[in-house]
This record gives sequence, structure tokens and C-alpha cells, in this order.
Amino acid sequence: MKTLRLLVTIFIVLCGGVNATAQEVYNSFLEEGKVWHYSVNKYNPEATYKTKLFVCGDTVINNIQYKKICQDRADNFQYGLREDGGRIREDFGDGLVYDFGMEVGDKCERYDMSLATIDTIKVGERLFRRFRFVEYSGHAEYWVEGIGGGYELSMPFGSTGVTVSFLSCEVNGETILTKDDIYNQPSYHAVETSVTFPDSKCKSESGHVAYDLQGRRLQGRPSKGLYIENGRKRVVK
Repeated sequence: MKTLRLLVTIFIVLCGGVNATAQEVYNSFLEEGKVWHYSVNKYNPEATYKTKLFVCGDTVINNIQYKKICQDRADNFQYGLREDGGRIREDFGDGLVYDFGMEVGDKCERYDMSLATIDTIKVGERLFRRFRFVEYSGHAEYWVEGIGGGYELSMPFGSTGVTVSFLSCEVNGETILTKDDIYNQPSYHAVETSVTFPDSKCKSESGHVAYDLQGRRLQGRPSKGLYIENGRKRVVK
């Protein structure tokens, strides 16, 4: 009887250890075979369609290596992204897009959003850390480690002039997370703090990416007219 109890105890401890280890695994953001699916609504001119972004090899920009992000086909390169200790940076000035090393209470100054909670969700056999941000009005947005948020990959909190909504993410043809998972999946663990990175607040940085009112990326800020930067309309007279 004592032997049986001992075996049961060892089994429970081992299972707990495996579960803890699974929580501590950082979900890589940029891996070959990863595809993000989106629906797009444009307002000028009006149009609705679906599109996808995917990792399509490597590139070097300004002596820095990035993963290439292509849209719909391999010859339609959009921009480069790279992982930097839990941070995701874009090739436009190596600007910070996501910071998965943030802690509850940190403020993402670039978007004026504060990190309210971090939990873990389970989708299939995969665990994902989910970050819930709120602004002063109480409006909430989410990031999921290894996936991004509810909008286009390089727009963590959305934009204006065009609405790009996340639908699902797959790796090598297997769907690993959907929009419904981001917003409605119950917490598998209430709070996950085992994965941390130093100096991790999402601070304002140079190299912010600008877009026109149709959602197309611009090569730098325009000298005149309306454009979108950090999810807000800007005007240069």
C-alpha cells in the first residue's frame, strides 16, 4: 500500500513538473511554416476580402537579419520582423512592435495602453500566454505570445482607414489558434509569470511605421497630407 501511495505521489509530482515546464516554454513568434489569416475591410474605396501573411525566409536590412513577411504569395514581400528576447521588432527603424516580456501594470507608451492581466490559455495541446491591455476608457485589447493580437501583424492595436481583423494562425497547415480563442478561451492558468525578460516595458521608440488611409505601408512619414501612425491619424500641412 505504501509503495502504491509513493508511486501515485511521484506521478503527481512529475505531471506537475511537466505542466510547469510547458508554461515556461516561450512561444516563438517567427517560425517557418507559420501563416496568419485575416479579413480586410477597406473604406476608400469600399472592399472586403480575406488575405494571409506568412514567414517566407530571411533577409538582411541595414545589417540586421529579419524574417521576411509575405502577403498571399512568396514574391509579395511586405516587411521584416525579428525576435529580440521576447520583443518583436520591425525593419522600419528596428522599431518595437510587441513586447512579451511586459509585466502587469506596465504601460505601453507607444499606444497609451496598460497591461492589466496576463494569463495562460490552452488550445489543443498548446499553451499560450495572453496579455490583456486596457486604456483609460476601459476598452480592452489582447496579445497572444507567438501569435500577435486581433489586428494585422504589424498593428498590435489596430488602425484607422482600414480594418484588418485576425481570423486564425496555422503552422505547417495545422490551425493552432483562432480569433475566438483570443477573446473567449477561458484561463487555463490565472496568472503566468515564469517567463520574464529584463527591461521589458513597451516604451516609445523611433522608427514608427506609417500607413496611408488605405492601409498601405509608407516608406517614411509623408511631407504633406494625412497618414496613419501608431493607430492614429496624423496630418502634415
